[in-house]
Amino acid sequence: ETIQQKGTALLVDAINRVDTEKVVPIIEKELKSSLSAIELKPIVHSIVGEVVKNQYDEKALDVLLNKGESWIKKEETQYQLGSIAKNALDNIELDGILQFALKSFQSMINEEKLGSILQNLLLSITGRLRNEEDEYRLALVNGIRKELQGLEQSEELLEKLEAWKQKTINELNVTNKLTEIVDKMKAKVIAFIESPEFMKSYAVPYVESWLNALEEDVQRQEAIDTAIQKQIMSFVDENHSKIGQLVQENLDKLDDETLVDMMENNVGKDLQWIRVNGALCGFLIGIVLTVIKLAV
Repeated sequence: ETIQQKGTALLVDAINRVDTEKVVPIIEKELKSSLSAIELKPIVHSIVGEVVKNQYDEKALDVLLNKGESWIKKEETQYQLGSIAKNALDNIELDGILQFALKSFQSMINEEKLGSILQNLLLSITGRLRNEEDEYRLALVNGIRKELQGLEQSEELLEKLEAWKQKTINELNVTNKLTEIVDKMKAKVIAFIESPEFMKSYAVPYVESWLNALEEDVQRQEAIDTAIQKQIMSFVDENHSKIGQLVQENLDKLDDETLVDMMENNVGKDLQWIRVNGALCGFLIGIVLTVIKLAV
């Protein structure tokens, strides 16, 4: 089994050891935390800006006008409008001559005529509003845009949106979906690792690059150490007499007892080892000479 095969098997085993049941709750928690941290005011501002920029408000108005015209043109709409108008007139109560005039008007007109009048009136209004240069349409569009631009400053709206967002996030259940996604990702990663081009195109070049970088770091560190050593040696050479003078001045300040004590503390152990090594070496040499003497 080659090193590449062992490396592949090791990576696959590491991926398989990832516990989906433990990973998914962590991902879900972080996901909900990130969603909760989203500020809604910039989003509302962006949406309003896109609506105005792309004239979605006017397009929405045109859609409503088309739907309205389609409904108004229906035959049953005429009767509905006439019935509503007739009931409204019947419930109006006026004084004196005004009540007499209203009764006279009601006797001359029926639901069908009232419906036809209202139908034509509404079609005339929608026709005007469909004209992009009409003053009423321009006023209506400006009013809509003014209301839209005021939404991002509406604290009440933002509070309601924030409450809706938090409620939606709290009720959001994505455990099963995240589990499915994690399992699919693990399968895809394993398939990618086991593919022939992974080691050749990714793993091996990465390891080589890492080793080269490590070698460069070592060489760079060695160069730095060498430079530092040269600077120290140069400093010592240039200031040799001053260093010696400084050492002599500090030694002159010490009495004999302090000097002896410092030497024993700092070089006493080394002297003891020198004595031990000398005795040991003398002992071994004596044995060797005695053996040679006996042999001769």
